[in-house]
Amino acid sequence: MTSCPFLLSGELKLPPDLQSEAASLHEFLLNAEARLAPALLQGATSAQGSTDDAAELENLLLGQLDRGATNKRRIIRWLRITHAAITHLNRRGATIVPTRLAIDLQPARSPFQPDATRDAARAAQWRDRLFTWIRNNLEGSQPPAAEHLAAITLSAALCGGLLERRNLSALVKRAAGTIRIAGQLSYYDFETLHLGVRVEMLTRWHPDPVTEMLIARLSPHTDCTLPEKLLIRSIQSLAGCTTRADGPRSMADLVRGAAAFWLQRASRIDVEVALGRRLTHSLLLPAWLRLHDALPLSGTGSDPNRAHAVRVKNLPRRRTRWRSTTSRAAR
Repeated sequence: MTSCPFLLSGELKLPPDLQSEAASLHEFLLNAEARLAPALLQGATSAQGSTDDAAELENLLLGQLDRGATNKRRIIRWLRITHAAITHLNRRGATIVPTRLAIDLQPARSPFQPDATRDAARAAQWRDRLFTWIRNNLEGSQPPAAEHLAAITLSAALCGGLLERRNLSALVKRAAGTIRIAGQLSYYDFETLHLGVRVEMLTRWHPDPVTEMLIARLSPHTDCTLPEKLLIRSIQSLAGCTTRADGPRSMADLVRGAAAFWLQRASRIDVEVALGRRLTHSLLLPAWLRLHDALPLSGTGSDPNRAHAVRVKNLPRRRTRWRSTTSRAAR
């Protein structure tokens, strides 16, 4: 009974795109004159490897690039498999210096692809109908709560650039609460998830004037615990959607349409930050307190929003940070 080669055994739990190249890397290493090749072929958990050994293997793999670099993705995957294999062996007792990883920078997808253009056109239509609703409903009696919360959600996404689904949902739940002020700007703080992982940062979002006006006109006694399905139906009704394809079918669909809308009007990096795909610079808690809503020094009588009036002693030693994002004003 023959054993399966280490790189093909499934022990590494490689993603599908790397599994497809593991066999070709195995065949290459069978004839490679590299000191680390036997360890990778056999899965030797007692192997040792120096920086020179890692560099030798890297250079050997990179040397397989053809003249036009048409096989670059295969070489990049080989390097990823090699790094994963060495990391796996090191966890089991080996002491091998890891090889480096190559990054395959894919060109950004154009915001003018047919499906993206359709999403942007739908979002522009929702935005126009939102403005029509505002003109028709805010001068008279208070609109129904569900309808008002739907307007706030649409406005936050399409006027204020709030594009993270969980933050939109959190905004709805907090809409009837007190709006915090930093200097001349109102703001909301949200917990940050980056690539699905909670990080020790808060996202500070400054609402645009339209969204801020809608929030300010919402009754403080409004029940904001609105189920998402009911909220989506209210958004569809407000946007005058006659078919399922016209309106956002879910919060994810709303975010997708709003992102397509902004990609045709703003820089890609701004939209990716708003979507939570990139982390921006951050400041520690005491720095944000000094800049914005800090506690005044006792007995000074100073403006609490001025930096010199801040009491920084005895602040809680939290390492919470804020990620600063400022929304675009409605156009």
